[in-house]
Amino acid sequence: MLYESHVTDIAANTDEWRRARLGRFTSSEIHNLMGEKVWTQKALSYIYRKVGESITEDSTQKELSNEAVIWGNANEAEAIRKYGRTIGMEFKNTQRFICDPDSIFGCTPDFLIVESPTKDEKTGEPGYNVITGEVKCPFTYEAFIALSLLETPLDLKKNNPEYYWQVLDEMANCGTLRGLFIVYHPQFGSASLKVLEFKAMQVYDGKRVINDDLGLLKERKKLAVIKFNEVKNKLQPIEE
Repeated sequence: MLYESHVTDIAANTDEWRRARLGRFTSSEIHNLMGEKVWTQKALSYIYRKVGESITEDSTQKELSNEAVIWGNANEAEAIRKYGRTIGMEFKNTQRFICDPDSIFGCTPDFLIVESPTKDEKTGEPGYNVITGEVKCPFTYEAFIALSLLETPLDLKKNNPEYYWQVLDEMANCGTLRGLFIVYHPQFGSASLKVLEFKAMQVYDGKRVINDDLGLLKERKKLAVIKFNEVKNKLQPIEE
């Protein structure tokens, strides 16, 4: 379940949203932790950057603002509306930063489908049963076609692992076993929208690969927290 307390009032792409992400591992970059080995250079660099942000409350990352980024941002809302029409549902642009206040992880799904309200069986804390949604609007024809020809989440894992792990991490952060990955290009008519559905319990060649990968992701995140705290304490020791 997605706990109500984990849904912030912080809207996407605002200054407050950028500040909230400082020092936190977010779904769009979680793939850096998912190499074949635990401590790849990408993983360590990502952890070091997040430690630095946590200490300085600033970022060395420059925000991208090129033609492809502008194109993607401009078409995301239409992609969500078009998908909504296919399932008879109206979506509003209500992207919010989602995070456990006590964790160093967070995400901003492009949309959520709220299936029903619920409560934690042990604590009674309110929340929601949800399905996460992530949208990509490639600028180039070749990038769009390559993504739209993928048939399963495992195809996405093979060809664009950064997107695969992004979807899984949004599912993990929102406490759901279902997620959607949508590809959209407004100039392709009836072929302009492609949807891949992630179901953790789906069996592929006799294995529940997505469920297994959610478990692996959870373990890598635990290790990342340990490494994060270890490095931060060396740079900024806790006073006794």
